[in-house]
Amino acid sequence: MGVGIVIIKNIVRRYAVCLALLVFLSSFFIVGVNSQAGTEPGYYIVHWYNYDDAEVYFDDEYKGTINGSELFVEVDPTAPAYRRYTITKEGHATFTGYIDSVPAPGEEVDLHLWYVQIEPPESEGMDNDRGWYVVHEIKSREGSSVYFDGKYMGEIADGTLRVEVNLTESGFTEYRVVEPDGWRSHTMQVQHIPQAGETVHYYAWVQLAPRPPPMYPGQDMSDSSSPTPATTSGTNADGEEEKTPGFGIGLAIFGLMITACEVRKW
Repeated sequence: MGVGIVIIKNIVRRYAVCLALLVFLSSFFIVGVNSQAGTEPGYYIVHWYNYDDAEVYFDDEYKGTINGSELFVEVDPTAPAYRRYTITKEGHATFTGYIDSVPAPGEEVDLHLWYVQIEPPESEGMDNDRGWYVVHEIKSREGSSVYFDGKYMGEIADGTLRVEVNLTESGFTEYRVVEPDGWRSHTMQVQHIPQAGETVHYYAWVQLAPRPPPMYPGQDMSDSSSPTPATTSGTNADGEEEKTPGFGIGLAIFGLMITACEVRKW
């Protein structure tokens, strides 16, 4: 009888130790999952080639100044997504870009310049037959006249002109800005027709890359060699998927411990 009790105690002790090891080692898996679930920040890289020391704002929240043509902005992937970023400097024109992606934990998302920016509608189901163009110009062109396909639309005021578009009519193909002296002008192709409620912004003055080929107003940019927005998604510099070490190490130790429990006799 006494021998039987000893055997039962040894069996209970044996499996109790195994259970304790299982609970302890499962923490490796939890740590690995948590590191992949968003505790690590993501990053935006704002590229800007017009001038240094410009201030950068995300949804009116100050993030820093451009240095060496770029700025790294750390963001929490679990926080509400930013909608737009603005680059401004006193005495210079202001640029606003629109953000359509959120970096994953550890990911870097590049925000490259482009002379066309698409502002999505504030809410769905509104302005079904209307869109807008906004022409942005440098301060020296204040008071310039703007024409869409030869039709006068108004004058540049405070660096911009907003043009309402009736989406039930044929789209425009180009716009022309005539400076107040009446002699100097430039023309840009209209390459995007706004969708319902959208606003299409045109920035003829932005520099797309350091010392790019001259971009003449009206030039077709479809063959442009300007940088393409690049994103990474859970990869390292060599393009390999990044691994979370805790999960693999935990499984290895767990396997060894279970084996030891099975072969050891108490």
